[in-house]
Amino acid sequence: MAFVCTIDRTWAQGAGFDWEGESTLVAGIGYDDEHPVSYSIVLSLSPSPGEVEFIFYVVADNEQTSQVQYYFSGRETLFIPKDDRQKVLRAALMAARLLVDHCKPDRFFMITVDADMPPKAMVKSEWFCRVFTDAGYRVSDTFFQHGKAWWSLERVAEPDVPE
Repeated sequence: MAFVCTIDRTWAQGAGFDWEGESTLVAGIGYDDEHPVSYSIVLSLSPSPGEVEFIFYVVADNEQTSQVQYYFSGRETLFIPKDDRQKVLRAALMAARLLVDHCKPDRFFMITVDADMPPKAMVKSEWFCRVFTDAGYRVSDTFFQHGKAWWSLERVAEPDVPE
């Protein structure tokens, strides 16, 4: 299989959905040039008992068999070339900003999928935190449980807007 990235310099084609308290943004990022599979990123603010969780993952949709595969860990997406991984991350960060700007939750949390991640692997989560702080949130708590990192974020101000 060979992943072909379809993200242009600034954005992937996307669509947003709101239903039953959950908001999701889906953006196409590529396809497999050997099989009828398309790839998308999915970002969601999803209700969790008494809270809202920010979720990000890659999904592969086999257009022939209608099978769908979900990739929640970066360890599972090594089929995406390094240069394209950077484009996917940039698109995900932009989509995360659009999602919180649209939903404006008072508070939400995010958790790493993998446990006991090395510092280099935590950078992606730190970038998401930076996007959220630029959007008017602050990290109110960070802790580790069962080897997974957790961040709690709460709205504190109007987002930073360049002049």
